[in-house]
Amino acid sequence: MYAGPGADVIVFSQGTDTALFFSTAFDQIDLSGVAEITDFADLSANHLADVGGNAVITDGLGNSLTISGVLSAALTADDFIF
Repeated sequence: MYAGPGADVIVFSQGTDTALFFSTAFDQIDLSGVAEITDFADLSANHLADVGGNAVITDGLGNSLTISGVLSAALTADDFIF
């Protein structure tokens, strides 16, 4: 998945995806359809890790989203829709 210029919303769903060119200043990740992730505290504590210089979100069911070139420490609650 590519985030282009301006504000984009990337929807986390089934499968293994990679978000390229994600900007913490403009873009958001929509997790509203993921029942296993309830809020930013839950995401940070249980579903977010850094792997190879990239933040990776997992839902515990085998689905994942890699945010290429962004570390988890750079992400805030404002980067997500719950």
